[in-house]
Parts: sequence; structure tokens; C-alpha cells
Amino acid sequence: MRATLKRLPFGLNPGYPFPDVDSAACVAHFRRFAAWARGQGVRVLFTWPNTVRPDVPVPPGADVPPAKLTALLDEMGFIVLDAPSETVYPRAWLTDTAYHSDAGCRRLRTERLVRRLRPHFGLPPAPDQPSGFYVVTGDAPAPTAANAFADDPGMRARYLTTEPVDHPDAMMPAQVSELAGTGLPVYSDDPVARRALQQLRIHPRLPPP
Repeated sequence: MRATLKRLPFGLNPGYPFPDVDSAACVAHFRRFAAWARGQGVRVLFTWPNTVRPDVPVPPGADVPPAKLTALLDEMGFIVLDAPSETVYPRAWLTDTAYHSDAGCRRLRTERLVRRLRPHFGLPPAPDQPSGFYVVTGDAPAPTAANAFADDPGMRARYLTTEPVDHPDAMMPAQVSELAGTGLPVYSDDPVARRALQQLRIHPRLPPP
């Protein structure tokens, strides 16, 4: 289900684009899919797409889905996992379009989604307090059995940046240094992140084998 937008250069997203339920021809297909899912006893879990943070200030309430769209999701019985404001990322963390995140941003997005999915699969919620940090950049390596930290739901990924970025998962080198001083483990197998931190005499651990 897509919104029809005026074509703009990448990065000039003026706000949160929501589809017009009244004119979206695909709504009927969504309703048929929802009816099939109910008939088969299938839960449908819905997450908003990751997209670029608007470059202009967002007026109060502009990031809230229109009432008709919210009503449609409720009518179809979709379980909404997050809010649009929770799946936007800085423009520097995306690649060639407003939807295509770089490797580090993909890691952040996936980790947050996994935490939201846990209760829906009979797992206890991830702990509020982090047990450690995994530092990545836009060149983050692919997930492996080691760096996924599947047995430690308290692990949090952070995106290393040399300039202040308005995102809760962004972290400056000085903040990494402060974390290392707290005794919480700091991991990274991202060569770019490791080089940048080691130049500042910060030595992150490699993920355990």
C-alpha cells in the first residue's frame, strides 16, 4: 500500500507520507488477504517501513497515521508493532532512496524489530537495561552466529558517528569511551568502527566465538 507523492530529490522528504485509503486500489487486496489469514488462524504482524527522517520540522501530530488508515488496520486485525516515528532514520544512514538503509542502519532496524516480536512468539520481553553494546558503522559486517548475540537480548547495537545525530541509537566516540568506563562490555567486529575507536585508544572486544 503506497502513498502517491510528488517526485522530489532524495532527502527532501517533507513529512510522513501516508496512503489515501479511499483512493488506494490495493485496499481490496489487503482485505482479501486479511480474510484469508483469519480463516487460516494466521496472525498478521505489521511494522511501518523504515524511511528517511523528514528534513523539515514535523508539525505536532503529523507523524500519526490518519484515522481511516488506523481503522483499516484494526478492521483487518493486523497487529501493529510500532509507530511511524519509530522507524525513521537520518538521511546519512540511507543509501540511494528514502527506504534503503545502509548496513549499520539495517542492524539497528532489525534489532528493534526482533525485540518487538519477542512477546508475540512466547518469549519474555527484552530487558530494559542493556547488558552490553555492539558498535557498527554504515559498513557493518553481515550478521553471524557470533555478532547476532541471540542468547543475550539485552545487547544493544549503536551506530558510531563522528558528528552529532538526532537518533537514540547514534553514538559519538566519546560516548563509547564513557560506556567502556562503566564496565559494560563494548563489542565490534566492524573494521571501520574498530579503526576509528582504536585511534582514540578505545579497544572494543570482538564478539565471542
